[in-house]
Amino acid sequence: MSISEKPLNELLRPKDFEDFVGQDHIFGDKGILRRTLKTGNMFSSILYGPPGSGKTSVFSLLKRYFNGEVVYLSSTVHGVSEIKNVLKRGEQLRKYGKKLLLFLDEIHRLNKNQQMVLVSHVERGDIVLVATTTENPSFAIVPALLSRCRILYFKKLSDEDLMKILKKATRVLKLDLEETAEKAIVKHSEGDARKLLNTLEIVHQAFKNKRATLEDLETLLGNVSGYTKESHYDFASAFIKSMRGSDPNAAVYYLVKMIEMGEDPRFIARRMIIFASEDVGLADPNALHIAVSTSIAVEHVGLPECLMNLVECAIYLSLAPKSNSVYLAMKKAQELLVEDVPLFLRNPVTEEMKKRGYGEGYLYPHDFGGFVKTNYLPEKLKGEVIFQPKRVGFEEELFERLKRLWPEKYGGESMAEVRKELEYKGKKIRIVKGDITREEADAIVNAANEYLKHGGGVAGAIVRAGGSVIQEESDRIVQERGRIPTGEAVVTGAGKLKAKYVIHAVGPVWRGGSHGEDELLYKAVYNALLRAHELKLKSISMPAISTGIFGFPKERAVGIFSKAIKDFIDQHPDTALEEIRICNIDEETTKIFEEKFSV
Repeated sequence: MSISEKPLNELLRPKDFEDFVGQDHIFGDKGILRRTLKTGNMFSSILYGPPGSGKTSVFSLLKRYFNGEVVYLSSTVHGVSEIKNVLKRGEQLRKYGKKLLLFLDEIHRLNKNQQMVLVSHVERGDIVLVATTTENPSFAIVPALLSRCRILYFKKLSDEDLMKILKKATRVLKLDLEETAEKAIVKHSEGDARKLLNTLEIVHQAFKNKRATLEDLETLLGNVSGYTKESHYDFASAFIKSMRGSDPNAAVYYLVKMIEMGEDPRFIARRMIIFASEDVGLADPNALHIAVSTSIAVEHVGLPECLMNLVECAIYLSLAPKSNSVYLAMKKAQELLVEDVPLFLRNPVTEEMKKRGYGEGYLYPHDFGGFVKTNYLPEKLKGEVIFQPKRVGFEEELFERLKRLWPEKYGGESMAEVRKELEYKGKKIRIVKGDITREEADAIVNAANEYLKHGGGVAGAIVRAGGSVIQEESDRIVQERGRIPTGEAVVTGAGKLKAKYVIHAVGPVWRGGSHGEDELLYKAVYNALLRAHELKLKSISMPAISTGIFGFPKERAVGIFSKAIKDFIDQHPDTALEEIRICNIDEETTKIFEEKFSV
């Protein structure tokens, strides 16, 4: 047979290590196969990899370098009887101190019983077995045989590897190809050298005497250019948008067509992992688990079977509830400036850091029932809402949880609407509209009477929300001390309220303004703040004392509140109080304080 009559894959089959393209981890200078065969030895092994990656070509190296007899069998052609004959030959040679290597192509085509015939002979050393397979050895090879062999992993050839083979083949064939035609054939070959060489043989037969163009290839072979860069982006875009649009039919169509046109299944798996967080997010947290599991399945199984894994995941993601709240939270955080980390959140790893206040005031949530209400953001970002869940899927449950934990940010039942915010000497003063019984300040102030009988108005609402324990403790105070003078303030526990304490401030009843009402209201506000200061509290929320059923004019009360608060801060610069809230449930009072309060 002349050279021209030989199949191209035989003409170009590697004869030595330097002839191999790709698989440097096996055939390179430090490759395990190269180092082993150079000594004349070989170990029992499974050569596992995709078609056309160079597994069968190892046989030529074994014949050249192995110090012993080498026999080739193919599981597609030879049966168990031929295999047994080789095994018997191996037994005989071993008696004379000689070795036999059986190269068994496509071992996965043997059933389990047929594979078991090999086990004892490999274990005794009658033969050295080198077998090839395109199937995952964990599933295709019986464990007893697999445990006696080393797996050598052959990688899919890169486009650069295939181009080297193509250049060599066109020189041998004296085939002239346009550069675009060369690239199209490489892409069409999908990492398979055998497919590349078969394609070149067809092209050579058709275009021996002319330069083959891309159009010529299209005429001869169909759409060999196939999956262009543009179509890659078009199909990927259509696939993602179909899943986002909850259309599994379109998503599966675009996915399958991408694979048919040569798309890397790992690319699709990666895109679905991204989609699971970007477009499904916490509406269905299981989506990310499924996408990651699919990616692992793609790596373990490979094409064509992994297409089922991809399709299953695409259908799940298509039908999952959609939310981009995770993506939007990421973008919002990226937009914010870098601010200093609050001292209490810093880790005090040295004594010097402790002296500087690192970690001071941090409360370990697990010691307080799992949650500590405090501002964890930098001070300048205190009011920022970065994560805003959608009302869909699991995020609906997360939203309800956030409303309970952070009502001021997520509109929970205890949320107060901040109408105005001022700062005086580092202290926050907020005018808010809300239910004072749901305030989460360290202490709330009750507009009390002298006998601490909490029947109506704010006082009645506080006892109803906090429980009878507040009235009982108030009664004990009056029994021990007598009536509480107007302008004074006393403290009780808060019962079931979210606050820690209730400060009962006795405000004046309005009697025309000529009976010292202004001074008494001033004292009531000031003493309420003083009680909070004595308890080293950080926040207090008080209503517009005396402006309800006690009849004190609201506009007049605003100035008194302002003066009392300013004077208290001026006279107690070391107070722990950081926030003073004036909280009223009715719009009229809130509006007056919002418009007229100043410091």
